[in-house]
Amino acid sequence: MRARFPACTDRVYLDAAAAGAQPREATAAGVALLQDLAERGVAAILDGFALQAVARERAARVLSVGLRQVAFTESTSASMNLLALAANKDAGDRNEVVLLRDEFPSSTVPWLHHGFRPVWVEPVDGLYPVDHVLAAVGPRTRAVVTSQVQYRTGAVTDVAELSAALRGRCWHIVNATQACGVVPVALGDATAVTVTGLKWLGAGLGNGLLALGDELVASGPPLLGWTGVPDFMAMENGRHVPRPEGSAWELGGVSLVRHAVLERCLALVEELGIDAIAARAVGLAAHLRSELLALGADVVTPAHHAGIVSVRRSDAPRWHEAALGAGLVQSLRGDAIRFSVHHYNEPDDVAAALEAWNQL
Repeated sequence: MRARFPACTDRVYLDAAAAGAQPREATAAGVALLQDLAERGVAAILDGFALQAVARERAARVLSVGLRQVAFTESTSASMNLLALAANKDAGDRNEVVLLRDEFPSSTVPWLHHGFRPVWVEPVDGLYPVDHVLAAVGPRTRAVVTSQVQYRTGAVTDVAELSAALRGRCWHIVNATQACGVVPVALGDATAVTVTGLKWLGAGLGNGLLALGDELVASGPPLLGWTGVPDFMAMENGRHVPRPEGSAWELGGVSLVRHAVLERCLALVEELGIDAIAARAVGLAAHLRSELLALGADVVTPAHHAGIVSVRRSDAPRWHEAALGAGLVQSLRGDAIRFSVHHYNEPDDVAAALEAWNQL
């Protein structure tokens, strides 16, 4: 398995939460399609559409949704902007959005930009209990936006329970970027789930996924491109009724090369099985967290976490640079070092991180 990930061959790669290592077969698929486009032009585009359809099928299975509920976007920021626009269409005086204090900006900035007033929820011992989030919901709440796994700490929120509790009260938007590809993800009762393929899927920049609940599929997209109508190849320029599918949320032609890469990365998740991936990655992360605690380190990550382990240290910027120079790839997040452990990591990687923690 490790040989399939070039980023892991000459370094200790513990940074999937920033950018997942990309499997060789995914890179090869993208390069092959680019070469095919150069050599065959429009004929290659038609083949690319077929590959894109396979990617959509894989995405539907990985996100546990129907095929018609999947939309491709460029990023979580793009998805969140679309969702905020859709929420604004009939918001009325329901102009509040409930946000978690530790959220990544792509979960918050689009909603603020579109005029929603934030109601911030503070963590309790690093976690966001469902009843604590529900207490922030009021009559003006249009949406609750939560990550399934927090990017700073790896803390896990029970989004399935929260979605069920919010059903019929307001929208629940789940950012599953730090979950998809390492732990199971499902739309369930949520209004929508957003994913960026850059992280644990290892699919690179520009690969966003959006899983839409039936309400949003039926109501249609807030923006519409020429490919969003039924029988778009008829090219009737006066038609503007969207087809009732998630793909109607895609604005015009979307990148076939990106999706060639994404298809292979999703195929790998299916090949290995998400439960097996989670068992290995979360197990290694738990071991790293336990050993750091035993060393007396200031561990930020709570006991209920996914593949992320964050640890504060007073010399964090200097240690981060020294570790990078020694071939140990991790992230600096404020005053904390963030390790993120995936299925391609081994116990030796954890041992190397612990040795560096003491010696650098």
